[in-house]
Amino acid sequence: MFSLLISSLASIVLILAIGKILGSQNLKLRDLLIQNAKKQAAELEQDSQSRVQEIQNSFEQEKQEVSDSINLLEESVQALQARHNSRKQRLDAYQKNLNQKQEETTALTQSAKAKTQEIIQLLEEKISKSQEQVKETIKNKYALQTKDILNHNLTHYIERSKKLSGRISHDILKSSMQRITTESSVDKTSRILKMPSSNSFKKILKDPKAIEIIAETLGVEIEPIESDHSFRVSSFIMWNSEIAKKVLSKMALSFKFDPSKLEGLIQSSKDEFFKHLVAIGKKALKKIGLTDQHDKVCEIVGKLNYRTSFGQNILKHSFETGYLCSLIASQVGANPKIAMLGGFFHDIGKALDQEVEGSHDILGMEFLKEHGFPFEIYHPAHSHHYAVPIETLEAEIVVVGDKLSASRQGARTESLEMYIQRVQGLERIAYENKHIQRAFAVSAGREVRAYLNTKNSTDKDMAPVASELVTKIQDELIYPGKIKVNIIREFITNAVASKK
Repeated sequence: MFSLLISSLASIVLILAIGKILGSQNLKLRDLLIQNAKKQAAELEQDSQSRVQEIQNSFEQEKQEVSDSINLLEESVQALQARHNSRKQRLDAYQKNLNQKQEETTALTQSAKAKTQEIIQLLEEKISKSQEQVKETIKNKYALQTKDILNHNLTHYIERSKKLSGRISHDILKSSMQRITTESSVDKTSRILKMPSSNSFKKILKDPKAIEIIAETLGVEIEPIESDHSFRVSSFIMWNSEIAKKVLSKMALSFKFDPSKLEGLIQSSKDEFFKHLVAIGKKALKKIGLTDQHDKVCEIVGKLNYRTSFGQNILKHSFETGYLCSLIASQVGANPKIAMLGGFFHDIGKALDQEVEGSHDILGMEFLKEHGFPFEIYHPAHSHHYAVPIETLEAEIVVVGDKLSASRQGARTESLEMYIQRVQGLERIAYENKHIQRAFAVSAGREVRAYLNTKNSTDKDMAPVASELVTKIQDELIYPGKIKVNIIREFITNAVASKK
């Protein structure tokens, strides 16, 4: 117990000794930190004083520089003010001088006007004309001189333009024709229907009454060719010939033909041929970019494939004309699409004039107008033979394209026999009239010129004679297009002057 107490006391004494030692060390460390802090504070104070001194020096320097700049600006302002005052003084002097000059100029102008007026009055009194009359005389003189110069230049340019236009138009037409490579437009439709066998040929010949009914119903002529077991079917209306050929073909293919069903056979053939025409028309219209057209329009276009003029197939002629017109239009600044459609439809009336009375140009115009085609399309059909004045550039191009297509080598053919018959027929009909003394068929049988006998006719007889010739020509001759009738009556008076 005692030993435990001694050890405890010893521990306490040891702890007190250690605490004393630590306290003395802390006092030394505190003194050292205080000394370091004082030293750093002195250094900071010294550094701050030096920095303050530098800032003061810099401020003084900048203050001096600003003061110098202000002094310099004040001197510049004073100099500018002096220059401004000097210029203002000079400007005032110039303004005063200008006002003085303006007053002098006004005075001189008034004086000059007064003197000019005096001179004009003296001149008017001397030449006995007023100033306005003299001006008008001078204006008229220069107007006449200008007009003469303009007329001379205009004549020169017109002649030059004619030469250039002829050359350019020749090149355009030549290039357009060279770019068309379509097949010949001469109609190659056969008028001969060959029977499949001799028995079928003989079977049809056994019933001549049926052939007569077909010929009478369709307005065709049917001629058997025994050597070839075929039939020659001809008609002025070609699609009727095609229908008749279709009827004969069906009769030939039937095992035993019933004559009582002939009318139905003819009607069914007509219906089939109508569908065929519509198909041809749709195909043709599609080539020129037209679709969804009325069946009647397609039918009429299809009929052009069975219509000829001087042997030229009208549908092929229409295509040729349309393409030529499009090529020409693209080179002269016209609308190629309008020109093509106008050229294609210009002869559409030729599918109508064989069944409807009238000229094909007027019939074509009325048909196109009725079916909603615009003026630009139906006007070329109306004007391409000058039935009405031409109003559009495209219509003028259609006239050129039509003539180009018709004049291409091999485009049109006509037998010598038909030509001679037409020419002789025209002259014969003319000589049958008692008033006609002489008659000539001219222009390849497209015109007849008849001279009246002045002894047994008067001027009043000319119109009735022309009307009578037109009626007879229409009734007695078969011809394509139109035939012009010219009636001429000339009265000649002779007198002789003898020398006295």
